Amino acid sequence: MPVAIISACTQYEVDNGRAAGVDAFLAKPFDPAAMVDLVRRLMARAAEAAGAVAPGGAESESVVGPTG
Repeated sequence: MPVAIISACTQYEVDNGRAAGVDAFLAKPFDPAAMVDLVRRLMARAAEAAGAVAPGGAESESVVGPTG
């Protein structure tokens, strides 16, 4: 199951999250469409890993920064 953190995403949170196996980060404030996109990408990557879809998804998610 993919895990995403929605937070201010300080470097401390990113470093510790990555060490704990977090798949993606979404920095606040964010556009709700960015969250929907992130969830879709994580779901597609999980399905790909399970062999449900053709390869081609992102290998790892980066921090999605604030939009405004």
